[in-house]
Amino acid sequence: MSSRIQSRRAEYLSAVENVLQKIATCGQLALPLGVKPDIEWQYFEELNDIQVELAAIQADSDKLMRSKNAVTKEPAPLSQRLGAFVEWLHRNGVSRDVPVQFVSGLNEGIGAIATRDIAEGEELISIPRSVLFSSVTAYESKRMRAAMTLVPNLAQLPAQLLLVLHLVDEKNDPNSFWKPYLDILPETFALPVFFNPEDMTELQSTTVFRETIEQLRSMLNSYVQCFRLVEASKLLPIHKFTWSTFRWALGVLQTRQNLIPAYTAEEMDGSNGQRTPEIKALALIPGWDLFNHREGLPITSESNIQDGSQQCASPAAYKAGTQVFIAYTTHRPNRHRFLHSGFLGDAPRSVAGDFVRIVFRFPALKNVDARQALARTKFGLQEPFPLDLCVPITNNYDNVIGTLACAIGTPADLAWMQDKLEDLVDEATSRETYARNARTVSRAFKAAIGDVTASKDAYVLECAVKIINYVKLQATMLQRRLKNTAASDTAALKKLANVKSVRDQFHKNVLQMRAVERIIAQDLVVDADKILQKAQAAAGSKPSS
Repeated sequence: MSSRIQSRRAEYLSAVENVLQKIATCGQLALPLGVKPDIEWQYFEELNDIQVELAAIQADSDKLMRSKNAVTKEPAPLSQRLGAFVEWLHRNGVSRDVPVQFVSGLNEGIGAIATRDIAEGEELISIPRSVLFSSVTAYESKRMRAAMTLVPNLAQLPAQLLLVLHLVDEKNDPNSFWKPYLDILPETFALPVFFNPEDMTELQSTTVFRETIEQLRSMLNSYVQCFRLVEASKLLPIHKFTWSTFRWALGVLQTRQNLIPAYTAEEMDGSNGQRTPEIKALALIPGWDLFNHREGLPITSESNIQDGSQQCASPAAYKAGTQVFIAYTTHRPNRHRFLHSGFLGDAPRSVAGDFVRIVFRFPALKNVDARQALARTKFGLQEPFPLDLCVPITNNYDNVIGTLACAIGTPADLAWMQDKLEDLVDEATSRETYARNARTVSRAFKAAIGDVTASKDAYVLECAVKIINYVKLQATMLQRRLKNTAASDTAALKKLANVKSVRDQFHKNVLQMRAVERIIAQDLVVDADKILQKAQAAAGSKPSS
């Protein structure tokens, strides 16, 4: 290495190290629960400034580290790269008789168009194990194995981070086996970590905003960890392992990863029980991941345990010339899709598993210290903590119901719980005891919440009504906090019906996420009102003493 390159490398590492120290200072401190919105926003801006500074330093250094004679080659048009990818699939075992053609230029980007009429249940595609990109291929990679030998801690990384390093390494190799696949992957994604404060202002009033901050903080911390390992292991030139490439690789995995069986039936047969179907590998499935998702379709993709291939049948009948959709999932909450998938449904709607998250603190009632101690001892919760509220109210977590009973219950409620629940025996059994205590209390209060007319204990009914009123109050306050109105969000979403860019898609996701939270809050109020009306009718029907 020439002295000029050595000098540039030293300058680069010094500049990057300064930013990594900022991440260590700012990123290691988790944002406390319950801080004011303006403090949340300030913290987000600080994290964003750090990633912008890091990206700028690394972009400039990449130019400096290149040879003077290096020529930057412009990528071929996407349609040409897509054609090369399809040929690569066919050379590596994918049938040429698949009933679809992959095309670019759709609203979703790349998608599959039926080349003939397709019947429901007909095979769409079978992807052989040989083309999968997974945590298994990461351990099989010569460069990855050499790096793990030099720095054993690299092998202890979580599967997703290990796959990130594998992906960045292969992306940096012009002769990579997966180059045709890597060449067609998107450069950016409709995920919160890819956007700046200006794009995030619409999200600030939602309960998911805090999670986007935590996601960015976690990613920056993970980058520092991986940067140290790449530098020590010499997996690839350190100036090639930039924040931008790391973020890109995480975006690829978050939007496309699947869990598949790590071993075939033959591999399991010869393993003396050490390899089982329960052992999974994180994987990208080239070709399968070009089909776009549509709500309401059944899951029709599965792993063939015999040969390790990934097979997909058509979930519906399609006419020639129409886009062929499949279902990625039938049960993923909107919050998860927003943070990790980059899309929500076709229209804002609440789905199973949806919730809104508030920060809970004990109200300043009489004996608040005793209430806090009871909640901590019996349920393992202490303030402040995130309180996830879902519809119907009876579906909320047992320890949430129990803690709310401690916080707002009557003295009779507290005495009943103190007498009913077991004390902790020792730390080893605490988790089981917390769960048993939570179930015991929640059965009583959920029974009263679910059917107020069936409650035989007046104090249980009284506490259940207080819990309902508390949930209703929180849902009403959230409705007031959410920026803009349902009508204005609906009008804005109509303008984004046919998205033209990743930024438009993200803006659409933000509006949909806000609309979903508004729907959940409205449904919580409606559910609470129904229960309270039953309670009032039950109280009115009781004979006076």
